[in-house]
Amino acid sequence: MSTASDDLITASARVAIFQGTGLRAQVAALEGAVSGKTAGALSAILANAQVVPELVAAAVTSCESWGDPNKQPREFTETGAVLHGYPNPDDIGLGQINLPTWGATAKQLGFDLYTYEGNLAMSKWIFDHYGAAPWKYSKGCWQG
Repeated sequence: MSTASDDLITASARVAIFQGTGLRAQVAALEGAVSGKTAGALSAILANAQVVPELVAAAVTSCESWGDPNKQPREFTETGAVLHGYPNPDDIGLGQINLPTWGATAKQLGFDLYTYEGNLAMSKWIFDHYGAAPWKYSKGCWQG
């Protein structure tokens, strides 16, 4: 028996969603792929981060790195430097991972926070273990 998340998102779609098209495009793609669901029912499902955490994680990293849930997350500035947070420069990369809080864990897990792949992997690890709570300060952007 398949679950609601199995019906909505295939494994390959999960990867594509987390790695980054805009949230509105993701929702439109899901709406097109789901038969027999009303827009209201789909919106209710999407609002539940336990069902489709990849959508929320993608929006969080987009908000953290751009301030816009519909842009692809970025690790680097226009000059090629690793993105640092403002006002806290200890927050780095696409997930704005706080170095004093998560740096040692990232190192233990083998994630290099100064690379796109490492920051993405750590963002996903945090999200998988703590949900979106560590990104509460950008909630106004990604919960939208």
